[in-house]
Amino acid sequence: MPPRRVHAGALTGALQSGLPGSKAWTAQRYFAKRLHDGRFDAVHLEGALASAVPVRLPTHARVVMSWVDLGSSRYARLSQRSSGMARLKNVLAGVLYLGFEKRAAKRWRVWHFVSSSDAKHSQHRWPNVRAIIIPPMVPARLYELEAVPVPQDVLVFADLRQRYVRDAYLRYMAPAFQAPELAKRVRWKILGRVPADPELRSVEGDSLVEYLEWVDDYAQELKRARMVVLPDGIGSGIKNRFLQSLALGCVTIATPTAAEGVPAEDGKHFSSFDSPDDLPRLIARHLDHAQDDETLSSNAKLFARRAFHPEAVTSAWIYEYGRHDD
Repeated sequence: MPPRRVHAGALTGALQSGLPGSKAWTAQRYFAKRLHDGRFDAVHLEGALASAVPVRLPTHARVVMSWVDLGSSRYARLSQRSSGMARLKNVLAGVLYLGFEKRAAKRWRVWHFVSSSDAKHSQHRWPNVRAIIIPPMVPARLYELEAVPVPQDVLVFADLRQRYVRDAYLRYMAPAFQAPELAKRVRWKILGRVPADPELRSVEGDSLVEYLEWVDDYAQELKRARMVVLPDGIGSGIKNRFLQSLALGCVTIATPTAAEGVPAEDGKHFSSFDSPDDLPRLIARHLDHAQDDETLSSNAKLFARRAFHPEAVTSAWIYEYGRHDD
């Protein structure tokens, strides 16, 4: 049985700029000494620092290396979707990450993932590594907020600073923007972290589209959204926006990629679309059957509370980091 309390230390990504002689390096060495001298049952190492930083760790502590996502997997996907020089850059980046992961697998044998798909990839690539899955937390305050949707507002989240995200956004959203049946029924809000530009405007048709570079409180935007659309084409990482949308009980429409690694069910917790032509029909169906969305919203919120509420995730952390059977 795991101990009831686990005293854990963490070496975090805040020290990534820790070059010799810098303040960050000094802080890093100080913190590393604290880790070694402290009586920790477990030490949590963040991604890149886990192999790059030569720290001494308590010999009795259980060391777990944490990954947001695997670079080799991410760049393999990007390589498949790119061409020319972009493809070459992605291939080279994937090779570099593969070498880093190989070194990490030799040094640290327990890896922590937030996504089951990333964990499966690591097990296939590095069979000597034991993968544990602890999902990310969704802040407790989101579960307490009540959605007050504006009937016409559809919120789309896509980090349009990234070329591969922008390409997926243009491909998936163009048919919805240009659908005559939606033009007068939907007001689009795009949380894309960029202002509108000619390329983005070129696919809008007659739709009313507003681009939001930044919002102070994403949850408040979610509260007002009649629906949330996540048009991801290449997925990796935590899937924060998907989880937050479910936690608030939003009607969430997402590609399978956007929901990858999250055990939510299509049709019960969210609506999935895989083809750009499916999106306008799916949005129209939700607009026409608002009563069905109440059940979807309730299911989503209950699912998220059970799986991603801080209490549930904390229990998973204590259990996994408290085990000493490796």
